[in-house]
Parts: sequence; structure tokens; C-alpha cells
Amino acid sequence: PGTFRAELELPGGDRVFLQDARGREIVTKRGNVLANDTTHTLFVQERDSAVVEYGTIRVPAGGEYRVVLSDGTGVWINAGSELKFPTSFTGKDRVVELRGEAYFDVTRDAEHPFIVRTGQSAVRVLGTAFNVCSYDDDAFEQTTLVRGKVEVLYGDRVYPLHPGEQFEMQKKDARVEVKKVDTGLYVSWQEGVFRFRDMPLDEFTVKLQRWYDVNFKFADESLRDVCFSGAALRSKSIDFMLELLATTQSLNFDIQGDGTIMIYKK
Repeated sequence: PGTFRAELELPGGDRVFLQDARGREIVTKRGNVLANDTTHTLFVQERDSAVVEYGTIRVPAGGEYRVVLSDGTGVWINAGSELKFPTSFTGKDRVVELRGEAYFDVTRDAEHPFIVRTGQSAVRVLGTAFNVCSYDDDAFEQTTLVRGKVEVLYGDRVYPLHPGEQFEMQKKDARVEVKKVDTGLYVSWQEGVFRFRDMPLDEFTVKLQRWYDVNFKFADESLRDVCFSGAALRSKSIDFMLELLATTQSLNFDIQGDGTIMIYKK
């Protein structure tokens, strides 16, 4: 399974590998302490500065990491994702940029809205908890609200969300839907659990690819539409997950020499 690891690109381009550090200071080329890295969490230091610098944290496939931004906002970053953030927030808005998936627990500041920009939309909040899933290779973008209130800005429209609602945009035709959902299905990953309900195998294997850093192929294309429901700890091995899938449906798996996992009908 994946582990806590990431790469931090500092202002100026230097890169630092993050993994199981204990109280290490990370310093920029200007000599400023950007953050402390300790036990799976990067704490960005708040400081007064006329010069705003930016850092980017990249989490590879098979990884995850947590960041506490300079305003106290907590961000859990999922595998195959990256977050660009300022070393300090200045001006009217607190803006970060996301590619991939992250769970945000935003520190409330009514005078300075928090904005998450993706390649497709922007999510505007004051203080709340929500999940944004915006991978480049997914067919959709989703924002799922756990508590508080957010506004999703897409195109020339604003879509307000209330707790338990999700904004979903299909990239193929730009179709938008706001719907009630079980939020636990979309945020449990940051608690170390896979939860899925009627999820097509095509979609679920993508999540497994990112977490276990493997590659799936289908020997029979019809298997892509086979749906699963259940839950499993993300700490379990890939062998456990394959056995779970095989016992709930008529599937066989062949792990090939290059790490590719071929899926067959039983």
C-alpha cells in the first residue's frame, strides 16, 4: 500500500523529499523558514513579508501527505496530486491551486475567503470542510461538502453547496449536477479507508492504481462496468484487495512481470 511521502518544490526551484521527518526546518534560498516537516505533516510557517513566495507539494502514486497552511487550514493530499500554495496569504483572498484530490479543513476568516482553483473551476469558502477531486485523467470533477457552505464557480455560473451535497461536472460534455450524496464515500480516504457503493470496476481500479502504484488492464472490456460495494482499509496489501474483488465477483487476476495486473473473467 501507499505510504506518507511527497516532494516539496521550494521558491526558486529547489526540491526536498518529505517522508517521516521529525522536526526538520525547510529554508528557502532567501534564508526564510518556509515550513517544518514532522511526522507526515508539513507545517507552513506564518510570517509577515512584502514578497509572497510559492511552494508546490507533489504526492506521487503510492503516497499521501498532509499540509497545514500558514492560516491554519489543514489539507490532506491524495496520491497522484499536487498543491501550489503561497508562503503567506496576502490580499483579499486566500488562493491555492490543486491538481488531483485533496480534503480541506479551512480556517474560518470572513474577511478573506479561501479559494481552491482547479483546471476546471474554483471553489470559494469561508470556513468549512470539503473534498475536491480533479484529476486530469478522470472523466469528471467533484466537490463534496462535509460541513459549512461553499460556492463552486464554473463557467459563468455559481453553484452553492450545502452539507451533504456534491457538485459534479462531466468533462466530456460539461454537464453539471448538484446532488445529495453520502459524503463518507468521498472523504473516507483521508481516514485510511476505501469506501465504495455501486462503483464500476473501471473507476475503482483507477483509485487502486494511484494508491498502490500499479497498472490494471482488462482482458474483457465488459468487466469495466461490473460494480462493487464495500469497504477496506487502505493499509491492506494489493493482494488483499484483489482477493476481495475476486470473491465478490467472478474475476481472476494475473500479475505480470512488469507489475501490470490483468483482469479476466473467471
